[in-house]
Amino acid sequence: MSDNRTSADVYTPNSSSMEDWIALATKQTRGKGPDSLIKNTQEGIDIKPLYTKDDIASLPYINTFPGCAPYIRGPQATMYAGRPWTIRQYAGFSTAQESNAFYRKALAAGGQGVSVAFDLATHLCFRSDNLEADVVRLQKKGYQFLSDTPQPGAHGCKVIFIHPKCCDGVLIELNQPSANAHL
Repeated sequence: MSDNRTSADVYTPNSSSMEDWIALATKQTRGKGPDSLIKNTQEGIDIKPLYTKDDIASLPYINTFPGCAPYIRGPQATMYAGRPWTIRQYAGFSTAQESNAFYRKALAAGGQGVSVAFDLATHLCFRSDNLEADVVRLQKKGYQFLSDTPQPGAHGCKVIFIHPKCCDGVLIELNQPSANAHL
């Protein structure tokens, strides 16, 4: 007769301690310990390898609810769980009439919202047929970039951004479509 029990069947609450976990983590990190597993976000926030109830015990909003005042945990009760994606169109044109015509067309075609770009001069995009050569040419003229090399972008494009301080605060995007991109 085989034993069909799962680990959940033999679980005993509080049978392990934080010290047990630290010892195991230290062993598995070859002596470095759990602190060696802490990751940092770009914003400088430490992400620990383990969180417990002690980490949230002092949070003042732990017993609040999404959709209920004071809305600390979000404005909707389900936080859009039934609608995880909202498609929005980012656009702006030279005249209000052209912009309104575009927005009406996008919404009539099923768009769920529009994001109005009142000042597209703060982000400009230029297509390049040879991005690497253009980067070298611009570097020789003193332009600085936000990354050292072009990065993968949407639709298979290669993308690099000129630092806004080089262009009077305007973020300039240079992109090179992939050979099979349909732009």
